[in-house]
Amino acid sequence: MMLMKWIFAGLALLPIAEFAAFAGVASQIGLLRAFLLMIALSFAGLALLRYLGFAALRRLRTDMMADGTRMIRLEGSGILLALGALLLAIPGYLTDAMGLALLAVALWNRAAAALGRGGEPPMPGRRGPSTVDLQPDEWERRPDPHLPPPRRPPDGR
Repeated sequence: MMLMKWIFAGLALLPIAEFAAFAGVASQIGLLRAFLLMIALSFAGLALLRYLGFAALRRLRTDMMADGTRMIRLEGSGILLALGALLLAIPGYLTDAMGLALLAVALWNRAAAALGRGGEPPMPGRRGPSTVDLQPDEWERRPDPHLPPPRRPPDGR
């Protein structure tokens, strides 16, 4: 229940913070440029959502309806990309900054997984391209000469 109060308070204060951010950007680059930049970023978010399809957002909604916020799976299903695109589509510089941060993390994870330096850890029993399956007669167990010999039980068996 306390989480819902914080979410409501944050959503209530978001327009005020967005207006302050807009005023700060407009003071630096001009009112027309700030407005055009905000519109361009919103269209970029909408285009990205359209490209990704709304399937990731539907998965997010399904996960939240089924298990609540505790069970949302953010990795591997494109949910970070969809959330980033959704935040980017909402007009405002603070939501755009949060959306760009989520997009950067999602793209970094995808690049790391594509290069073989990240992604999900291998699961036991999962067979990947680096797994060699041998039949029982094609291998034998040998003791490692660098390891100490196995200990014997105290009863001497």
